[in-house]
Amino acid sequence: MNKIIYVENSEGVCQESYLEEYIGASGVWALYGIEKSSGQEKCLNVGKSVDVGEEILYDIGCMHFLPVRKDGDTKYINQFKEDCGFYYKKGQTVEYLYPEIAEKYHSLKFVLIYDKTDKDKESSYAKQEHACYWRNGGAFREKTKIVNLKEQVKQRIGDLFQDGGETYTCDELIYTICSEFGYEKSWAVRILNEMIDENHLIECSNNCYTR
Repeated sequence: MNKIIYVENSEGVCQESYLEEYIGASGVWALYGIEKSSGQEKCLNVGKSVDVGEEILYDIGCMHFLPVRKDGDTKYINQFKEDCGFYYKKGQTVEYLYPEIAEKYHSLKFVLIYDKTDKDKESSYAKQEHACYWRNGGAFREKTKIVNLKEQVKQRIGDLFQDGGETYTCDELIYTICSEFGYEKSWAVRILNEMIDENHLIECSNNCYTR
């Protein structure tokens, strides 16, 4: 598919943008850029979201309005167990990651690769392209630890629906995950996407969910 969402030139100026078309739209996206040191184009990240436009808009904001910071305390390791060369603070991964990308790469380009939130499509594409900063929704851990943590989060969200008739907005569910587990919004969104894919959450009206 690879439909253009947003493109910058080598000076970091927007050349082409269709962001408004993706506000509220779900899908799988990929980020490409040209490495300043080598001149080589690389796939930098891949993600899936129930709101592609909002997520990418925030990522672009981090690129252009946040400085590169050197006060992180946790090494950034991608899903391929590679050291990406910088440190971040937990709960602020995106806010450390995208200024780092903007410093090292130019001609950044976001593209839509699939028009639904599909975790298998995200994973297979990221592995195929060897996306440099992709971490499959959270910090790299051994697989069993990732599964255990995700199950804890899913159980907590499930507890909100004990009576069976409750409804919550996407923002309310994201806030619960971020505030109680200390993870960034993009990770929380991906957990919710998984719960929707697994039919643990059902959309009952615009941006509202039940079980």
